[in-house]
Amino acid sequence: MMLQDKNWQTYRDLKEALSLNLRRQLFLAVCDDPNFCQYLVKRLDMESRCNGTPLDSEIPRWVTLELEADDPNLVHQIDRWYDTVNHHEIQNSLPSTPNSPPRRRKDDWMRVSPLDLSPHVPREFSPGFQFFGVQRLTQKSPTQQWSFLQNLEYIAQRYLDLAWDWSLLLWIPRPWLFSIQQSVPRFWHCHTGLFEFASEPLPANSRGGVALNGRVKELAGLPPQEEEAGTAVGKKPRPVVVKTDTVEEVQEALASQKEALEQLEEEAIARLDLLNDLGNLYWILSRKTTNREEGLEALKQAIQTYEQALCHPEIQSQPQGYARLQNNLGIAYGELSRHENPIDGLEKAIAAYQSALSYRGEPGEQAYEQLSEQDLQHYASTQNNLGTAYWNLGQHQEPAKNLKQAIAAYQESLKYYHPDRDALSYGMIQNNLGTAYWNLSRYQSSKDYLQLAIWSYQLALQYRTVEKNPSGYTATQNNLGTTYWHLANQPNAPVEQKREHLQECIKAYQKVIEAIENTQPQGSLNLTFDPISTHNNLGVALYQLAMTAHQVGSTEKSDILEPLELALNHHIQAWLGWQNNPQMANTALNYLLQAVRSLYNEGGIDAQNRALAQVPRTLLPEILNRL
Repeated sequence: MMLQDKNWQTYRDLKEALSLNLRRQLFLAVCDDPNFCQYLVKRLDMESRCNGTPLDSEIPRWVTLELEADDPNLVHQIDRWYDTVNHHEIQNSLPSTPNSPPRRRKDDWMRVSPLDLSPHVPREFSPGFQFFGVQRLTQKSPTQQWSFLQNLEYIAQRYLDLAWDWSLLLWIPRPWLFSIQQSVPRFWHCHTGLFEFASEPLPANSRGGVALNGRVKELAGLPPQEEEAGTAVGKKPRPVVVKTDTVEEVQEALASQKEALEQLEEEAIARLDLLNDLGNLYWILSRKTTNREEGLEALKQAIQTYEQALCHPEIQSQPQGYARLQNNLGIAYGELSRHENPIDGLEKAIAAYQSALSYRGEPGEQAYEQLSEQDLQHYASTQNNLGTAYWNLGQHQEPAKNLKQAIAAYQESLKYYHPDRDALSYGMIQNNLGTAYWNLSRYQSSKDYLQLAIWSYQLALQYRTVEKNPSGYTATQNNLGTTYWHLANQPNAPVEQKREHLQECIKAYQKVIEAIENTQPQGSLNLTFDPISTHNNLGVALYQLAMTAHQVGSTEKSDILEPLELALNHHIQAWLGWQNNPQMANTALNYLLQAVRSLYNEGGIDAQNRALAQVPRTLLPEILNRL
């Protein structure tokens, strides 16, 4: 493949930077096209091996690793790579000079802690590591995405401490570049090179196995919700009610449906409903099976079954059946896109939803009263699904364009949901709309879209109440708090306005924590965000509120000390909650130290002593040492 001139120059610059073999380099390579990105990664890997040192058969100058999206911890992954290397042979191959470090036995290498790994590797032979596959985090939970960003924060701190010598090349799509700039500014400031590639076509036989793009950590969500296949889209149970609680029951139902199909002629109109039911059963099976490959196979069977029904010669005479099949097909393609070929799957999902809507048609004003409630629900739910498909596609390509399409679909859907009769669905779509506005704020007119997101979340909360939908309530409140925080931190925002937004942010986060603590039994909420992060984020907002008190001329010490003490408490809660995650615990510890120092600066030794009295005893020695 021949690279375009601009990309060729960028590639040469990147290759030249890597060839210098400098230590402690943090390079970022930006590429939105997953296939093109994979091509560049493979080419760079191949050429670095061909042009390396004689020791490349033992320790390559650059090691290529795909990010493990289920555990997005670069440090641990690098440590595991070292565990797979034959360290004993490497040590034997190293030249012995008066300045060489003492050789270690293989067992010594294997005992190296992942947090102190690199200092034990001889500096002149420390490889660099290039990571790709960050895009796969789009299918993961906000907690995993937040964990990845916190891992970058930890890496930046270790580089600043001169604790590590190895270099890092991280391949990311452009939305993740924005996330890093906003959410991990220390890592961004530590980067030593930025190489941006423009997408370009690949040969027809190229294959890409890398999934795409992630969502920003603070949003409580999974992507915006969509109405599911089967009865969840307003479809009456067809044609016989069967039990589908277990995999075995679903398989029995599948066998029964197949037998019924075999008894019908190919052109029989009754086959349409049976094929739709069969597709739904395959879709249910894909959700219930615990084996990933079997689940994917069942999902693909569902798609094939829906498509088979859509090829029926009488399908054009059945507009409602056609629309239902297309809607279910869109849902199945959307789910498949979370596992493989995301752009292709999402584009097919969008096409299916649009086909469903073209047959259902927009409810006109004259015919509106003649339409049943079920017809309106069908139309509105398909519009919501279309919006969610556009939202997901916007995480992979043309974000502004696709997010605007998502917003238009959500707004159209809201026209036909009555909050007095379907409050939960209305609240869900308002939340979806807010999430789309929030995402769009990252690309265009940030302040305006953030304000629109806030209004949507506030409307959603009128119907997603803590009594009726505690999980939805906490998710939307968390989103609202995050959006207010971003609005407060807009460039050149007047300090009075910043403080107002921070206060609203604090109220929202406090309501999240209160709802979680008051829900019985504890842990029964189905949360789509990390509540420990809410504690930490609340601490950050309280600290900022305290630090702006001087700017508005406050002379009351309580205006500063009280929010600082509250911030300290929440950072302690975050530190305690993240004990199984050293990187995130370290982040909470840094914020905790910041609060203690500020309490001393603002309130003297008495304030510091009160702060230290809150700190867990096991943490006091480290706190005192760092103070």
